Amino acid sequence: MEELNWALLLEYGVLLCVGSFSGFLFAMKTIGERSKFTEVLQHIFLAVGSSMLVAWIAYEIIKEYFHLSYGLSVSISAGVGYLGAEVSIGFLIDYLSSKLGHKNDHDSHK
Repeated sequence: MEELNWALLLEYGVLLCVGSFSGFLFAMKTIGERSKFTEVLQHIFLAVGSSMLVAWIAYEIIKEYFHLSYGLSVSISAGVGYLGAEVSIGFLIDYLSSKLGHKNDHDSHK
């Protein structure tokens, strides 16, 4: 059995924390007038998950192609995760509303 690489665990653990924090900030910014507890939890879960995913992808791209320092890579990926979550949620809402045939009121909030 291989030995656990603590440096790699710490690297992605910090990225997980930063990505989830930026996702939580995004969720609090866009929570709106959700009244039901399940809607609030679903919104927070989707916002945190999408922000973490975008932050992880941005971190891997920055680390692989730009060779920046660890702290700078995590900081930039957290910012991209925060902005990327907003853009990805907007795109998802636009896409689903066009497929379901609903009127899209997402554009009126911009």
